[in-house]
This record gives sequence, structure tokens and C-alpha cells, in this order.
Amino acid sequence: MKAKGRILLLTLFAVTYYAKAQNVGINTLTPDPTAVLDINSASKGFLMPRMLKAERLVISSPAVGLTVYQTNELAGVYYFDGTLWQYIGNRENDEWRRNTLSAYTNLSFSSDRVGIGTSTPSEDLDIRGYIGAENNFTVILLYKGNVLTINNNTQTDVANCESGINPTTFEANGNLQVKMIIRATDRSGNNYFQLRTHNGTTQTYPIVSTDSWTWAWTGGGETVTSPWKDWNAGTTPYELHLNAYSQYSGDYVNINAAYLVIRAKQP
Repeated sequence: MKAKGRILLLTLFAVTYYAKAQNVGINTLTPDPTAVLDINSASKGFLMPRMLKAERLVISSPAVGLTVYQTNELAGVYYFDGTLWQYIGNRENDEWRRNTLSAYTNLSFSSDRVGIGTSTPSEDLDIRGYIGAENNFTVILLYKGNVLTINNNTQTDVANCESGINPTTFEANGNLQVKMIIRATDRSGNNYFQLRTHNGTTQTYPIVSTDSWTWAWTGGGETVTSPWKDWNAGTTPYELHLNAYSQYSGDYVNINAAYLVIRAKQP
């Protein structure tokens, strides 16, 4: 009878434990009803499985939500999201943050790289796509050489002051902004510049003579600058020409350099 009593007691204990195991508390008699396991302590922590990165990566068919602590390389907590291992870890090491010099820093390992548009950057900063920034621009040389005299009274392309572009080099849809900078060594009267473009079928003037050009004396001549102008060039390559004229007979301007500055259109 005593043996049977012990068996019955153990059976009742097992049934009771199973029922309570649906909501288990450790160091608490009142586990939170939303938790399967509620561990309570004011002096100790929970120690999850610890392993090396190589050991984590060879876990066969990890369950979604499987969580481990990696002890080497970028140490910290990792969980499996069903496709990839995601790092939780030390946020001091996984975010850029502002330092006292007002710079954003945090790539602490020599092998750290930043990829924009790519998950496998091949350089310290690897950008796959277009960059939109006020100070990110390209300078195209239209002319640099011996002094050219412009004294014609009709709009005419200046000989040998030309180049060409593919607008999609700068922005996917060819939405650009352009500015011209010209070096004038001498002038008299009123003189005007324009940018003429041609794609084989269509001619446009993204920069015209009536724009707010500035003439700035620089000691040995003047720097002539147009404002930034929007140019929705599209995706067709264009010829670029410096177009110029003098207002009256006897007016002239001498130039020895001309540049076109291009950037993606700014919002």
C-alpha cells in the first residue's frame, strides 16, 4: 500500500506541475500571466547560451526567434528572424552617433564598411546610385586656352567652346541643375552668354542671357557666373555649346576659359 501511495502521490504531483508549467515562475509565486516563464531576481541575471560566431553560423535549421549571445567579433545578442541572424548587441557599436566634434562616428573596426544601395560594400563608403547634395557637382570644361574675342552682334556658338553629356550620368531621369563660369580678360560695352544644348533633334537654352549673371573683378580680369538653373534634360545625350554675343558694334569681350557646372536637381 505504501508503494502504491507513493506512486499516486508522484502522479498527482506530475499532473499538478504540468498544469502549472504553462505559466512558470522562478523566485516568484505569481508569474505574469502573459509569460510562459517569469524569472524574478534583484541580484542575478539570466544567462543565455554563449558561443562563437562560427558556432552560431553552423546551427542547423535555427527556429524563428532562436536567440544566442555571440562572444567574439561583434559580440552581443543575436536572434534568427527566419532568414537572417539579426544583431541586437551593444548599441554603442551598431549606430552612428554624434561626438563632441559634431561629427558622426562609430565604425570602430578596420574592416567596417558602409553600403548605400548595397549590402556588400567593397569600400569604406560604397554608394550604388546617385548622390543629391548642394556641394556634389561635376565641372565640365568647355574651353581653356588662348584668348578668344567675342564681338558678333547675333547669338552665335563660340568656336571650340563645346562638350557633351549624358544626363543620366548625374540623375536617373536627367533632372539637373546647371551653372556657367567664364573667365573674361577684357571687355567693352555689353556682352552676353548663354548655354545652348542639342540632342540631334531638339535645341534648348537652359541658361540664357537674361538670367542674373554676375561679373566680378578679380584683379586681372573678371569671373562671369550664371545662377543655378533647372534643366530637365531627360535621358538623351546632348551637345553643349557656349553661345555668346555683344550688344552693339564695337562691343567685345575676351575670354580664355569657360566651364559648365552640373549637379542633380535639388529639392
